[in-house]
Parts: sequence; structure tokens; C-alpha cells
Amino acid sequence: MFKKDNVPNQPAGGGGPIPPKGPMPGGPKPGPQGGPQGGPQPGGMQGGPPSQTVLVFVKSLAAPIVLYHENPQVLYDEMRKTIAAANPQAPKLVEKPGVGPLKKVSLLDTEISGVALQSISQ
Repeated sequence: MFKKDNVPNQPAGGGGPIPPKGPMPGGPKPGPQGGPQGGPQPGGMQGGPPSQTVLVFVKSLAAPIVLYHENPQVLYDEMRKTIAAANPQAPKLVEKPGVGPLKKVSLLDTEISGVALQSISQ
């Protein structure tokens, strides 16, 4: 047998191993802009960071979907027309591209409850 005093990483009461201090090994490391390393950064898009994003509110989601788009005003106008033309008896699948973390979004037109154009302060 061995003594409890010789067991590494165990407190004096034998309560189990002591967790290491600092970041967890294998976890995401901060990138140059504070986001996870290797993850897409909206500010790193071609032509600089966007000044606006489109927020799509979906009935079954608490938070809106944030879409970065090359031309957010055009996407906003398209989404408004989609909401206005939605027919509950014949739902249509809507697919929109993005240039940020979300590359493509698909949802039913009858599930969209609203859309907003958000300005990003630089």
C-alpha cells in the first residue's frame, strides 16, 4: 500500500486531484483580434470591416441571427419583401449568403418575425 501523502495533486483530505491553474489545455487560444484563433473575424473581411449588419429575428429563436453581408441594405430590403410576401399556407425556404461567421442561412419565410439593419460603431 501507499500513503496518501505520496499521491501527487491530491489535497490533504483526499478529495480528488487539484485542477491545473490557467487555461484548459486544448481550449481555444485568443487570436489577434480577441476571437478564437483560426476563427473567422468579421473585421478581417475584404475591403475592411462592415459598417452595418442585418439582424434576422426568427419566431423560434430568442436571439436574432446576425448576418454580415457585402451589401447589407440590399439584403435588408430582400428580407422585408420576403416577410411581406410570406403565406402561412405555402411556406417557402429562404436561403441567404453571409460573409462573416455564418456563410449561408436557410429558414422558412413564415418563421421570420422581423429584420433590422444595425450600424456597427468603429
